[in-house]
Amino acid sequence: MIKEFDKLSIEQQVDFINNELQKDKKISVTKLCKKFGLNKSTVISRFNDSGYKYNIDTRKYIPATDMIQNDIKNKNIEQVAVTTYNNIDDDIKELLKYKDDILNMIKQYHNNSTATDMIIDTSIIQEQVQNHNFKVYKNVIKEIQELQKQYPHFRLVDLVSTALHMYYLKYKK
Repeated sequence: MIKEFDKLSIEQQVDFINNELQKDKKISVTKLCKKFGLNKSTVISRFNDSGYKYNIDTRKYIPATDMIQNDIKNKNIEQVAVTTYNNIDDDIKELLKYKDDILNMIKQYHNNSTATDMIIDTSIIQEQVQNHNFKVYKNVIKEIQELQKQYPHFRLVDLVSTALHMYYLKYKK
């Protein structure tokens, strides 16, 4: 049988193996080769070298190009619609249009969120303001003015009044 099999063309050998596999659904390629006295590795390498691959689903040797085409057809390829890209592009353009406003809002938010750390007694700043002249060191005035820049929603008089009031509460006897 081996000599007869070797005399067949590759296509005829493939047809023979495929037909035998179809006749007996339970037999494997290994058992089939053993049944006819063929060397399995020789048969497989001969088929592979000639461009045939074994397809497990169909239980047949088929040309490798058919197998690749079948794999490509069976793959689910997700396609993104062009309209989705256009929508994303429009959204980005709109965001860029309002970029400066958004950044300003973020800065204000950060200023306001840090202002919650600063406690100002509202009962103090609601009373009537009275004018007094105090001499203050230049470095202290600069520091208070810097603080007022960090918290622009507080007036300078609010910061100075709160500082004096806190000092009073801390050291009163």
